[in-house]
Amino acid sequence: MNKILRLHTDSDGIVWCGQNGVRAVKSKLVPAEFVAHNSFRTAKLVRIMGVSDNAELIVTAYNTQKKLNATRSPAKSALSLVNARLEVGSPLICPVKSLRKDPVEVLQRMWQTDTASRLSANWRPVDANLFNSYLLSTSEDEKAEAIFRYHPTAPVFKYLSAYDTAACMQFVSEVLDPRWFLHPDRPHRMTRLNRFLGLTPCAFKALFSGDASKMTRSHNINRAIVVNSCWNVGDLDEVDCSDPRNFLWRIYRERGYGWKGALAASISFVRFISLQWRDKLSSSRRKLFDPSVYFNSEEEVDSYLYYVSSSQVQG
Repeated sequence: MNKILRLHTDSDGIVWCGQNGVRAVKSKLVPAEFVAHNSFRTAKLVRIMGVSDNAELIVTAYNTQKKLNATRSPAKSALSLVNARLEVGSPLICPVKSLRKDPVEVLQRMWQTDTASRLSANWRPVDANLFNSYLLSTSEDEKAEAIFRYHPTAPVFKYLSAYDTAACMQFVSEVLDPRWFLHPDRPHRMTRLNRFLGLTPCAFKALFSGDASKMTRSHNINRAIVVNSCWNVGDLDEVDCSDPRNFLWRIYRERGYGWKGALAASISFVRFISLQWRDKLSSSRRKLFDPSVYFNSEEEVDSYLYYVSSSQVQG
């Protein structure tokens, strides 16, 4: 464990590091400067907590490691000088949000984890799919849209008859990796992710009330607005509810519209996206998303399977 370089950024974007028995040291460098430092360039394993505040650090570290690994000669590889690796871990390493603002506390927990944190860390190597999420969260406008086209969820969103691209990009940037929200015993359960996204009766009542004071008091209301905006696009009177791709609108209608319908449809939307997102990130042949279980009719299942076969959404 002493060979692991642990990194975290503070509220000013400065990199803090820990290694070789040292808990935490402020580098006084931003990510672009830190990766040029020898401590980074010689590290064989770099670990960073996968929160949005570390997105720039993760993107910069990934790009730098990729370049460094490409310049290593075959002779060095033959001598077992393996390429450097970058891993990101679950925010559950430091589950209290306020403590994540303290780099010393974060790096301490990354170094000497308790039992619960050790089990929930879920350290994952950063590959192209995972990198795309963090790159997207650091980008804006046309660049962000170009990056989003290559995100593993892009073809999943495209199955919907209509969706708001900007809201979907924000949704991806908020979640970053749906595996961080796994239930320890029931992988299909979405309670942690739904709570993080504000998918609660309280939030949606406030959202549909139009009462600014209620919305201000509601937990995670901004994320709830993002999720609702992803699929709730267009005029209700113009939506063709007979179209299999408008399954979320049928849920919306069946629950009587209003906040109850929007909440039910938003929960279904998150399940639809996140299960397939996790499938794309996983190397397992066992798929979490089963259209015959998710959809309510054979027509919906057939429509989705036809889309998959014609667009290679699962590829």
